[in-house]
Amino acid sequence: MDRPNWTEQQPRTAAQRTGRTRPSASSHGSESAARLGAQGRRRWRDSEQWPAPARLAGRILMWFAPIVILSVLALIVLYVRLLQGPVSLKVMAGPIERGISAELQGLTAKVDDAILQRGPGGEFEFQLRNLRLFEADGSVVASAPVAGVALDLAQLMMFTVAPRRVDLIEPRVSVVYSERDGLSLSFSEPVAVAPDTPLSAAPDKPTVAEVPAAPSAAVPSMLRKLDLARVISEYSARARRQQDASSNLAQVGFRNATVDIDYEGRRSSWKVAELALDLDHKRRRSVISGVARIESDRGPWTLSLLTEDSEKSGTLTLKASVRDLVPSVLGRAFPNMALLRALDLPTAANAAIRFRTTGEVNGADFAVETSRGLIDFGSAMSAPMLVDAGLFNINYDAATEKVTLAPSTVRWGDSTVTLTGGAVRETATDISSWAFNVRSVSGSLAAEEFKVAPVPLDSFAIDGRIIPATNRIEFSNIAAEAGGARVVFAGDVIAGDAASAGSRIDGQFGPGNADVVKAFWPRMMAPRARQWVGEHLVSGLLQQGTMQFRSGVFAGPDAVKGSHGVPETIVLDLNGQSVNLQPVKEGPVMTAPAIAVSMRNQVLQITSGEATIGAGGVGNVALRQVRFYVADVDAPIAEAELSFKVQSALGPALEAVRQMKLMNPDSMTVPPDKIQGKLDGDFAIRLPLLPEIEADTVAVVGRAKISDIKTKEKIGILAVQSGTVDVTFAPNEATAKGELILNGVLAKLDWRRQTPLGADPITSPLTLTANLDNADRRQLGIDVSDFIDGDTPATVAFGEPVVEGAAGSVRVIADLSPAEFSISPLAWKKPRGRPGRLEFEVVPGTVHKTELRNFKISGEAIAAEGWVGLSADQKVQEFDFPAVSLDTVSRLKINGKRGARDIVDVRASGSTFDGRNFFRSLFTSGGTASQKIANKKGGVDVTVAIDNVIGFSDTNLRDFSLKMSRRGDEMTALDARGKFEGGKALIAILQAETNGTRKIISDTTDAGQTLRLVGFYPNMQGGRGRIDVYLDGKDAEQTAGVLIIEDFKVLGDPIVSEVVSSGSGGDGPAIGASTYGQRKVVREVFEFDRMRLPFTVGYGQFAIDDSYLRGPLLGATMRGKVDYTAQKVNLGGTYIPLQGLNNALGGIPVLGQILSGPRGEGIFGITFAVQGAMANPQVVVNPLSLVAPGIFREMFQMTNPNTSVQPRAPSPANVPIDKRVRASSSGGAYEAPETVDGWSSDTVVPSKKN
Repeated sequence: MDRPNWTEQQPRTAAQRTGRTRPSASSHGSESAARLGAQGRRRWRDSEQWPAPARLAGRILMWFAPIVILSVLALIVLYVRLLQGPVSLKVMAGPIERGISAELQGLTAKVDDAILQRGPGGEFEFQLRNLRLFEADGSVVASAPVAGVALDLAQLMMFTVAPRRVDLIEPRVSVVYSERDGLSLSFSEPVAVAPDTPLSAAPDKPTVAEVPAAPSAAVPSMLRKLDLARVISEYSARARRQQDASSNLAQVGFRNATVDIDYEGRRSSWKVAELALDLDHKRRRSVISGVARIESDRGPWTLSLLTEDSEKSGTLTLKASVRDLVPSVLGRAFPNMALLRALDLPTAANAAIRFRTTGEVNGADFAVETSRGLIDFGSAMSAPMLVDAGLFNINYDAATEKVTLAPSTVRWGDSTVTLTGGAVRETATDISSWAFNVRSVSGSLAAEEFKVAPVPLDSFAIDGRIIPATNRIEFSNIAAEAGGARVVFAGDVIAGDAASAGSRIDGQFGPGNADVVKAFWPRMMAPRARQWVGEHLVSGLLQQGTMQFRSGVFAGPDAVKGSHGVPETIVLDLNGQSVNLQPVKEGPVMTAPAIAVSMRNQVLQITSGEATIGAGGVGNVALRQVRFYVADVDAPIAEAELSFKVQSALGPALEAVRQMKLMNPDSMTVPPDKIQGKLDGDFAIRLPLLPEIEADTVAVVGRAKISDIKTKEKIGILAVQSGTVDVTFAPNEATAKGELILNGVLAKLDWRRQTPLGADPITSPLTLTANLDNADRRQLGIDVSDFIDGDTPATVAFGEPVVEGAAGSVRVIADLSPAEFSISPLAWKKPRGRPGRLEFEVVPGTVHKTELRNFKISGEAIAAEGWVGLSADQKVQEFDFPAVSLDTVSRLKINGKRGARDIVDVRASGSTFDGRNFFRSLFTSGGTASQKIANKKGGVDVTVAIDNVIGFSDTNLRDFSLKMSRRGDEMTALDARGKFEGGKALIAILQAETNGTRKIISDTTDAGQTLRLVGFYPNMQGGRGRIDVYLDGKDAEQTAGVLIIEDFKVLGDPIVSEVVSSGSGGDGPAIGASTYGQRKVVREVFEFDRMRLPFTVGYGQFAIDDSYLRGPLLGATMRGKVDYTAQKVNLGGTYIPLQGLNNALGGIPVLGQILSGPRGEGIFGITFAVQGAMANPQVVVNPLSLVAPGIFREMFQMTNPNTSVQPRAPSPANVPIDKRVRASSSGGAYEAPETVDGWSSDTVVPSKKN
């Protein structure tokens, strides 16, 4: 074809090409129209020059362009409309009907409407209303209220409507199977759907499978039945021959379908959420595959199907794959499959089932794998059996009606068995039944929960038959051999509803050791008894045993309700030899030469004539008439009773009680291996069968006598030397009473535990009470004689621990009322008869080995609270009393700690301290001779700081501080300082002499206030004084010293005034009874230059020897004693008037002694005496001594020249130990020893007659 000669055309001018020729304004419109018309005519003339095909294509494009544009616009509008909702396209109903009918030759499809909508996956599909399929005779064979259709796009482009996928939505399908008719299905009558009813491709939530029920009259009527195998075969054949269309239909499915299954007249309903069948047709065979997801009450499970229709073999093969199916769901759905109810375990299976084209089963192969689950025959068993895994290969031959089990393995726990066998249908019986036999290839049995290693299985065989119609399994023989033991069982099991189900099993087993019995005992038979025997049977040989089990319909009149609520009967008898049992888990082992075990329903009983319980290294406990009884082993918390008689040593029995947790081990203060004694008793112990047993859940009933109680060694500081205790256990109360001798001291023991109904137990602490005197306490290792003197009733209470795992509490209480309680360093004392109490708790320490917590001392004039820490050797390591109150005035804080070299650092501080008792003790210490043991080790460092020390005569010492050290019994350092009102100081220090002796030097610038502070003499004023106290005396109870005071005054002393007035011839009596109360006190002032007073203090006496006072007007010599304990005074001496002039000749040798006296006191002197009670002394003056020469003046003295202190006769509380009556003993009377011969300060006042 010639091409147009584009080059021959004349070129246009630039104005013509651009059209930019500027016309006049008046002709602009007409020129434009003319120009456009001319251009159009020119293009048409140009197109006339194109080739003929191009001109034809252009004309066609011009004709169809509007149609295409309109179609595209229509599709856009339709798409937008579909986004908003379905669109009815009834015009497409006819073509779709013809397409479906073409695919299914022989069937005609009819629909009411075709609605286009988006599918669940976003694709577009047609939904057909009321789809029905008719055969040639007009009968309906299939229907669905809604069907989803996807068209084949390739065929649609060829203007052919052919369905590629058809899904029936919410159809109701009936599947029927019978041995006579094979497999068929039918559809129910469709339910009309209103045109405006909204459609959905699938429900929002799948429906769970319905519970099987009998057919109901309300079920829609079924349409004509289809022989499923025949239909599939015929359809596949037509598709292979391509007689109908081109076999474009590739998938058929259901959505949210209700499937009614009729299996041999038994009907059930299922909800199929989704079913998709893929169709693949070839020349020789057709393959139909599908996947279904089915809901159930055990969760969804999937079913995959693959059908192969072989024209050559004339068979239809159905290959199925099942995942996550629990067979018990099928058992509950199909009553004639009730045996499957027992299989409550997830299962996966692959099956190949061969059908004849007529619908009959030709054969099948199955591969089944099970996961962890239960085999539970319900009321036919006491308990389910746990299976961990199983793999089974099964073949079924329909021609011979034989089932073959290839080697298959089952595993539960550590046990495993490989089985083989088969089953064959019995034709000789009226009822359909299958005879089966199973044999073991290999395997082992174990009881891993009881730590039993696998026992090789020698043989295992099961013979019996299955009757599906009655869900009955008859076991003619169940035999197993392993580990030298043989077990044989026989019986029947009927599965199904509780009213018709039951089991009957009889068996016996031969000799076997404990491990073999545990491995053999099936979990589903008497599980509670098996659990108890497995956990508590340690070893032994079980010779023989028999068992009978009946349940459900086989149960007898003596049956009891079992775990499933149906009647059961269990009879079990065992005999064993050399058996080791552990009645309480983790407790001691009981060994019995022979036992008998019997079980009747829930009642378990184990008896033995004699047995022993091992108590570790302590020994064994011999038992007689042992009986272990459980009334109900199936109870949620079974209660057991262990009864026995015992005659044993005490130590092993206590260790067995501790190991059995019948008593809190922390409350046992004495280790069982350190105690001896004899136990004779009869007990019944009731306890729960729990993995962990608490002491509070154990009840003991019985009576026992414990005698000859001794400890092998001291427990701490105590040793039990003898004792007897009676123990009684009642249902609501337990008591223990007796007597013990501890370190030779008698103590009474008492303990009580009450268990009120409906309340928590009330346990009283175990208490030891004794009345202890000084000797008792020393024998017990508690020497507190420095603080307590006299009898003290004491109680030691051993309580149970407050916190689990902690040690038991020990509380000590002592009544101090009968005794004298004193704090010697503070010179504080509680007299006998005044109330007082000491208590503390002994607990394991956090810093020290033992601590005395809540240490309290209380009484009328004392209140102290703190704690004390003790070391392992019971020495005080640390103490702290933050608040100590004495006599309601003193407020102190005292603490101390033992440091290196056994030195105790004691610190005391406070605002106020009443020191009057302390000062008085300086003159009254050492009332009687005591026998103290010298302490050469250790020592104490004392530091004291007190703001105000209260003394006598309203005299106080301010800012008192003291530092003192003792090593052993000797004071090694002292530095005490204080100030009186006015700033006068008092200082005391310890000074060591060159010869090794020690003395305390006290120096003061105000001797008068010092003497008033200590209560020694209240009438002195001023003076500078010094006291030297010599610590190294002839015995520890006596202290000697010298008091020197210079430049002081005596003001208003009635005794001095009486002596002076009597000597000067005044109104006072000469020799007679002049008392203090009858004297007239004259405020006279006597000045003295010096006083020297040697003294000795000891045994409560203050002795003055050859002392003198010198002054310008008055002088005196004096000697005698003051007995502070007896409150008596006996002083005497010589009064020297005008001593400055009177003793002028005293310095002349010989003559001075003759005229002035042996001490040169003075030419004239008058002897005097002060005698009687300290509160009201008598003054005696001898005026005749005034005229006697000085050398003879001593003849007129009225006091005993021996001024040494004398030991006092001991009081009953201080009688030596070998002559005292023990407070802890009974009876006895005190005999006072003879008095000490010698001078006594209780001087008898001379009468006028004498």
